[in-house]
Amino acid sequence: MKKIIAVDVIPDSGIIEFCGPTTTTTPYILRGKVRLVLSAPLKIKRLMLAFEGMNRLHAVRIGACYQIEERLSGPTVEAPIRPGRTVVQSAATLPAGVTDLPFEMTLEGDIPPSYELGQLASVEYALTAIVVPTALLSKSAIFRKGVIVERHLVPGIASASFNGVRRQMNGMREGVIEYHVDVPKIISADQGITTIFLKLNVLSIHGRPENVTVVLEQLIQGRMKSKDRFRPVTINAGNLEGTFTKPIASFFRDLSRTSWPIGGPTDLTIPLSLTGRIQADIDSPLADLTHRLCVSITFASRDERDMNLIFSIIVTSVPPALVGAEDHFVAEFDVDVLPMYQTVLQDPVMAYSYPSLSAA
Repeated sequence: MKKIIAVDVIPDSGIIEFCGPTTTTTPYILRGKVRLVLSAPLKIKRLMLAFEGMNRLHAVRIGACYQIEERLSGPTVEAPIRPGRTVVQSAATLPAGVTDLPFEMTLEGDIPPSYELGQLASVEYALTAIVVPTALLSKSAIFRKGVIVERHLVPGIASASFNGVRRQMNGMREGVIEYHVDVPKIISADQGITTIFLKLNVLSIHGRPENVTVVLEQLIQGRMKSKDRFRPVTINAGNLEGTFTKPIASFFRDLSRTSWPIGGPTDLTIPLSLTGRIQADIDSPLADLTHRLCVSITFASRDERDMNLIFSIIVTSVPPALVGAEDHFVAEFDVDVLPMYQTVLQDPVMAYSYPSLSAA
């Protein structure tokens, strides 16, 4: 007769939440209970619980996912996430019926969050309970349950309004146009809308803008060799890597009918709608995800090249605070300690055309 009817692992929190970048070393204490449902008493040697994760990169699908001509060929690359383990119950006789056994497990503080980037890359975690019976001929019973890990890159915040966390850039094209750009440094994945402010001062007839376009882009860098020496890949897959872009929100404004006074500034307010939830920034052994804003100005004069301004922007999973909810902040934060990303390190840069990032 089968004695084990069911086993469930029930963490105290449905989602395991970390704060701060993946350089954080403060361990996380995971607590909960293992629930066993037995049809009859069962003698066990021990009941173990393991926390395990796997970072996967589907290299062969990178090109197909992001509609580029280049292809990275090769197998699925895997980098195991260092596990946590604990013995929930040593040798004992468990009674028939429902038994809840509490557990406490220490997890490393620098693990990446759970994610799935289409068919490109993913990180998945699971808690696995292993029941080892005393009977010599009895096999160990293994029960696995997937869990979600979230990492908020802004530490110590339950919710926040990022309206004041912005950067400004001033510049000019000599004899053509002067500009002042005001963009957010950080937005919430659930924010729904963000605003860009432009102040343009036309210096000559050649500087009259025809239109302005703002694009929020997602940059994904995949690599077939783990960047974390503590989490090496399971196979020798070489050093091939690629960086790919994907627009996730855009705004276009026709300025051809706008009156542009020579020598006087004109203010433009650009609302950028963020449909649905944006994937927050990710830092993991085989793939990173970052974001940038591209502001492009096209001129009515065909003698003038387009002007493109590029700004890195952090997308965090910290929920946006409701209007008037400032009193509910958990802590202040210093934007200068937020993580920086090498793929958008030009912060900001001015360019006359978008850099080619279809493959690096």
